[in-house]
Amino acid sequence: MIKFTAQDVPRSWQSEKKDKVYAEFDEAGTLTHYGIYDGAAQHFIEIDHEHLTAQIDEFKRSDFKPKESGENNEQQLLRWVKKWINKIEHRPPVQCSFCGGLEDKNRKVIAGPRHYICTECLDICKDTLAQKYGSKP
Repeated sequence: MIKFTAQDVPRSWQSEKKDKVYAEFDEAGTLTHYGIYDGAAQHFIEIDHEHLTAQIDEFKRSDFKPKESGENNEQQLLRWVKKWINKIEHRPPVQCSFCGGLEDKNRKVIAGPRHYICTECLDICKDTLAQKYGSKP
């Protein structure tokens, strides 16, 4: 049975805590979880080699579904997982949907279901609402 190991994922991962690039392996050294945990953004893939299943979560969930083709299900799963690891690893930076500012150490971005807002735009919203409706404690 073909399985993903530490040699199959980019070298930037760590397993201490779900922060930055995180990877999790079972006792046999098989990859079971790989993801990016960066402030408001969380993009990850979970793999179940025993049942030949995998799912990706990027504010929506996508499940691996084998297709009728010349490839066996294991090969399809590995190709699918590699595709998503590559997408996770090369995702665009988190960007505020209002001002377009990128998240960095001075600007934090908060995720909604489909949009992001940075702390600067959030402060502008709070000030605007306070001016319009009066300050509330």
